[in-house]
Amino acid sequence: IDIWGSYPDIFSSAANYLSQAGWQAGQPISALVALPPGFDYSLAQLQLNKPVSEWVKLGVVGVPESALRLPQAAIILPQGFDGPAYMVFPNFDVVMQWNRSVNYALSVSLLSQQLKQDIYTLAMPPEPPALSYQQMWALQEALNARGFDSGTPDGFPGGKTQAAIRRYQATQKLPQDGYPGMGIFNRLTAEPVFNGAVSP
Repeated sequence: IDIWGSYPDIFSSAANYLSQAGWQAGQPISALVALPPGFDYSLAQLQLNKPVSEWVKLGVVGVPESALRLPQAAIILPQGFDGPAYMVFPNFDVVMQWNRSVNYALSVSLLSQQLKQDIYTLAMPPEPPALSYQQMWALQEALNARGFDSGTPDGFPGGKTQAAIRRYQATQKLPQDGYPGMGIFNRLTAEPVFNGAVSP
């Protein structure tokens, strides 16, 4: 087996890895969906899985027929509540065993869909500027200072940071998408803190 010089070996090895990780043939990785008005954005997180039928009952539309009977799926908002919404299925988790990045797994899914259709276009709107490493660190410090535990600041928007953002958003009556964008950064770094509490 030559995974450096043989394309058949490269692709076969990758397919074998995914198969061993639990890949379900014929099932989708992700699907672009539409969320209903009044959707509870706190439900949109990778770790929160529901039966696909339950998402449909909540008003989510655009689910492919091949996924309707799947036992679980999650909804993610890679650009926050005002960006596109994707329903992700067990095969998405399999891709993430290859690379633990939501953006990577979503890119693989979108590229695979385009390869099947032989259409190569950007399926997502341009992403708003992401926070820098230093800004993310400052955001985590600001959350911690206000009593929203995001863990030890490390400059990376992990699950604990997203959960802390959701708790902050809930107190501010904001959509609870957990998205560490520039809007949340500006709000948190502009608010003075007194004795661990935000100034009224």
